[in-house]
Amino acid sequence: MRSVAAILLSTLALSQPFHAQAPQAPAAPGAPATTAPDGPAVPATPVPKPAPVGTMSELMLRVIYPYSDAMFYIQRQPPKNDVEWNELQGKALALAEFGNLMMMPGRARDEDQWLRDSKLLAEAGAAALKFAKAKDVEGIVGLNAQLVASCTSCHMHYRPAYGRRRGAAPPQTPPQ
Repeated sequence: MRSVAAILLSTLALSQPFHAQAPQAPAAPGAPATTAPDGPAVPATPVPKPAPVGTMSELMLRVIYPYSDAMFYIQRQPPKNDVEWNELQGKALALAEFGNLMMMPGRARDEDQWLRDSKLLAEAGAAALKFAKAKDVEGIVGLNAQLVASCTSCHMHYRPAYGRRRGAAPPQTPPQ
């Protein structure tokens, strides 16, 4: 009789859903609770929002310039082995994703020209990635104009002194 009772209790214990036996994590303060379809209330996890860490200047100097230079000057020292091609793929991927990063809320300067310029960078980086995966140096060289256009357009619109020599006075507009 004891063995039948033990088997019955074991079967009953094993038939309970696992989550019912597992301890529940405490709810985050202020987090709304949701009810699981078959169990107790589970606290909703807040969705993290992306927030810029570095400044645009830091990103330009430490990421975009060196990674775009790898594309611009690929003919000077083309990749010779798989390790170097993989490194170039990473730089091309970073350029493409950086174009996307520039479009995120908190980073985008406006909803018009900034987004168009950022998209140009993302497209140039994605194309460079495709050519880097194919180990096509000439394909990457052929992207120079597209990459230059993305950089130049953004700089003309968002860097006030772009294109002027240091110390030169801004151009004068004639009176009307």
